[in-house]
Amino acid sequence: MGHPVGAAETLPLVLSGACGLAMTATVASGAAGPAAVPALAAAGAVLAGFRWPAAATVAVLLAVVAIGITDPPTVSAAVAGLAAVGYLVLRHAGTMTLPTVIAVVGFTVAGVAATAFPWSLPWLPLLAPFVVLGVCVVVAQPFLGTGR
Repeated sequence: MGHPVGAAETLPLVLSGACGLAMTATVASGAAGPAAVPALAAAGAVLAGFRWPAAATVAVLLAVVAIGITDPPTVSAAVAGLAAVGYLVLRHAGTMTLPTVIAVVGFTVAGVAATAFPWSLPWLPLLAPFVVLGVCVVVAQPFLGTGR
């Protein structure tokens, strides 16, 4: 018959569902007309995600499509993004660590702050590969032994 589901297994599922529904509610609040279709489909995928974890990824992708169509205010997109990360992490990993929360909130604040300034730096994306390489080198440093 299967094993009984305990609170340790149920709580992450409930929290992930709350994050998923918060994501879709934020996206759907500005959706009208054609944009309502992916927003409603995202809500359906969140519900399907309770049974099939892969549907969680589909829900987030549909929310991204709805955001792309509606072009909501920056803060709304940031809130939807925070909820989407919470949804995916809790649905797939089952737990949310403090470093994850700090990173997610930090990147969200940085993203919102970056959109607040009227910068015109078309060359900035060219730096991204070098920044990523630098971060990888710093992160890998403890694992790179001298080999002796």
